[in-house]
Amino acid sequence: MNNSEFRIDELIAECTCILEGDYADDEKAHIDALMCELSGFRFQLHCTMADSILSKRTREGVMEARGWLRANMSTLSGQPAKTTITNSSQSSASATASVTMSQVIKIIGSSDLSQENKDALELEMSRLRTAAEDKDEKGFVDKLTKALEIAKDAVGLVPAVAQAAGTLAGML
Repeated sequence: MNNSEFRIDELIAECTCILEGDYADDEKAHIDALMCELSGFRFQLHCTMADSILSKRTREGVMEARGWLRANMSTLSGQPAKTTITNSSQSSASATASVTMSQVIKIIGSSDLSQENKDALELEMSRLRTAAEDKDEKGFVDKLTKALEIAKDAVGLVPAVAQAAGTLAGML
């Protein structure tokens, strides 16, 4: 995950936090800040005929912004779309993929963990990202250990957490 893809993923996560009511009384300030940051994509928004999003400083505007960011992630980050390569002569396949934080959060949300463990794992993933941003290698390992300990109780979570951690480790 490159820096621009990571930043876009953070914007998507901010949209999700706003929509889930994480900011309560301070929601309007967060919406305004999000729209200010999104104005950095004014040209791209205009090209996709979505520039009206910037004037919608409401929860509806945040939902539209999140959808637009998700739909335009590869274009905005300069990353090629994810591909699957099949080698029919050997009857095997490999795929190039990177798990973004929003994808991990989605996987966590649909897992069979208890709500308490889902919340704890999302928190650890957030702390993991912060440790990577702060270039705190010891803290990163500590947060990864805690995240994996929680993730081991649900099918499919350990690989997603490990892959996201691998991507974040590139920031250290």
